[in-house]
Amino acid sequence: MSVPTPEQIPLWSSGLAHLESNAAAATVIANGIRTAVDDMDRTVDGMNWSGEGRRGADTRTDSEVRQMRVLATAFDDLATACRDGHAAMAPVVAELKAANDLLPGDGYKIHADWRVTDEYNFAAANSVAGSDQALKDTLAQLQADRSATAANETVRLQGLATGLGVSDTDCATRMGRAIDDIGQLAPIAAGLNPTIAQQDIAAIQDGKATPDVLARLQAASALSQEQFDDLINGKKIDIPQQQYDYLYTVLRSLDGKSVEEISAVGAQLPADQARIVRSELADAMQLMSNPQIAALPPADAQISGESDTGGIAVLPTQVQSLLRENPVRRGYYTSSEVLDVPRANDFLTLTDMLATGDQRLAQGTDIDRGLLKQGAEIAAEPFPHIWVDTNAGGMYGSQLADRLLTAGGGDRLAVHDFLTDDGKGRMQVTVTPGGTYDAKSHLAAVLDYRWFGDDTGINKIFDTIEQHSLSSDREVKSHAGESAHAIAEYLGKNGTELLRQGSEFRAGIVADPDTMKNLGDMLSTYLPDMVGVNADYRLTSGFQPLSAAQVTSIFTIMDSNSASALQFNAQAFDVVAELNRQYGLRGADDTELATWSGQIDKAAQDGARIELQSRVGDQADTKATKIAIFDSLREVAAYEVKKVPLVGGLLELNVKSASPFVKLETLGTVPELDSNAPVEKYGSPPARYFNILEGMSNAPDRPDLRTDPDLGRYFDPSTGALRSFDEIRNLDGNAPQTNLPQLESALRKYLNRQSVSGAGLPLTEYDSGWASGHGHEAGIAPR
Repeated sequence: MSVPTPEQIPLWSSGLAHLESNAAAATVIANGIRTAVDDMDRTVDGMNWSGEGRRGADTRTDSEVRQMRVLATAFDDLATACRDGHAAMAPVVAELKAANDLLPGDGYKIHADWRVTDEYNFAAANSVAGSDQALKDTLAQLQADRSATAANETVRLQGLATGLGVSDTDCATRMGRAIDDIGQLAPIAAGLNPTIAQQDIAAIQDGKATPDVLARLQAASALSQEQFDDLINGKKIDIPQQQYDYLYTVLRSLDGKSVEEISAVGAQLPADQARIVRSELADAMQLMSNPQIAALPPADAQISGESDTGGIAVLPTQVQSLLRENPVRRGYYTSSEVLDVPRANDFLTLTDMLATGDQRLAQGTDIDRGLLKQGAEIAAEPFPHIWVDTNAGGMYGSQLADRLLTAGGGDRLAVHDFLTDDGKGRMQVTVTPGGTYDAKSHLAAVLDYRWFGDDTGINKIFDTIEQHSLSSDREVKSHAGESAHAIAEYLGKNGTELLRQGSEFRAGIVADPDTMKNLGDMLSTYLPDMVGVNADYRLTSGFQPLSAAQVTSIFTIMDSNSASALQFNAQAFDVVAELNRQYGLRGADDTELATWSGQIDKAAQDGARIELQSRVGDQADTKATKIAIFDSLREVAAYEVKKVPLVGGLLELNVKSASPFVKLETLGTVPELDSNAPVEKYGSPPARYFNILEGMSNAPDRPDLRTDPDLGRYFDPSTGALRSFDEIRNLDGNAPQTNLPQLESALRKYLNRQSVSGAGLPLTEYDSGWASGHGHEAGIAPR
């Protein structure tokens, strides 16, 4: 189910207009089919003849009339689905749009998940009020009223958005069913064959293409929605033999032509028709270069051997060589330091052409595999900012490599093969005969490369991995994990080298802040996987655990850049907190959760220490710098992080945290650095214990903690909700150094009582797990 974000509502609003126009068009088609059927029936019925010929004509006419009336009904169903979808969704979109327009202007913020929060600065207002108690009381009432408004609007908007998603799914299902019926009744392969293909391509090249010619070219690359879904999921796609033969013949007509000539096919046609030809030839190459494509012969055909399939060998010869041959003339530089890429213009022409096609076809194709490989091989050159001559004047090597990675980086299966193939898989077709594809060297090329801001392609690769990390398809999700693991393993093994690259040009991705930030965002999804969190607790798969040294190395790399350091550590701290919550949520009896939590904490702390020591001279400076880093994380404008996926997480249980932001001092790993709280050897135990209590308070089968003699005081008597960590720190006007040890003591007493009855284990078991995660015995401080 697709639930729109507030930012997407304007697009949904304009998109609904297309539902109305589609409904009208489908109705016109349905009525036109019925009119044509009635005319045909009357014409045959009115013929003055008899005998076998008449009976044969009547039989065939009756059959075609029945089929065409069913086709008309399918178009009626499509029109009805569009109209019903518009009627269901338009009022809801209008309400959400109105809220989008009104609430922010009144000082409220609407978040991506439709939570509404009050952004009015009451702290500043109370400061201005000073000792005016009447004004303070008014402000308190106003704050309560606005808080209630935010809560009510959250419930209303989230309900509307969820309902909109349900209506959208229902509409899409009904439309898809109608379109599939239409496709089965009027198959796209009808009228396609090699002879027709030769005639069509000749007409296009002569500048004499008719609308029927263009319609056949478009139909030849068309797939149903089900086939598109199978395509992205890496499943085999059967297309009719006639469709395959038509496309194969079209591509054979391009053999021997240069890439420039292929791109110019149809240039003699009017501009709008020329654009159609160019995009359809791009689609033909993408579709036919896909090894998942197989021809399905007619049911009555007598065949032997394997079916015809797609792949790089089906592409025009000049495109094949472009994707296979070494793109750079190695070791050849002119006196003006120009990198020699003999076919740079062909790369630009091909990527421009492919961009005009249907991007849904760019999934699992050998074209994308070849583009990724060639982009990496250009990136393997030692000077990314060296010049490459082109017809348009030239560009930097980093820009050319980026163009190729951008063109192929959205193909999730090609990305997976590019990053993981050991020379025995699908990437092998992209190398010249006798060669062997090596994923590690190509991965090293793009990660060791300094992109100088030309990072659209490498970031697209990271985004593609993250986009499919939680796919409902098991294989797709596993492929994403395997891709992420290949990158993480390389960073874990080569982190020191990446940080030590001193060349201005070969500083690697660590020198590109945006790239590092996106890399950290992608890898943070797999933080639980890195330390081996049990698969039963994770929603991700395919990512094998790393060694402790490798995880530390990843943190060290992320800490080398301020943008990625803030984000990646915030994500890590959030995982630590969530694992601690899980410990409480699941009955405080799985100490592995504490161990995994401790392992992440240790890697984060060690990574920061190693990176800091590489930049500061002595221990005092290191401590001061570390304090500054944590202080920056503890600002009031706290860091908002995504939720790393864990099964049974509090968000999954629809439990809302007290604040939409993550204040890192409430998470278990950040040291309490102010003078009013103890600095413990592993971080802040009170905060970790608070996370455990959070989990316990939301466990569905736990006793009511609000009535417990030790823990009851930590719940708000008016709402029944667990107080925030800040409230507990300052409870009853006492100092944190009094309240926080009391929180730990109360939690220990409660769990000890529960352990006697067999319902839980003492908190000391958790402490042992946390210590084990840090690689030492409980009670022994790490060196």
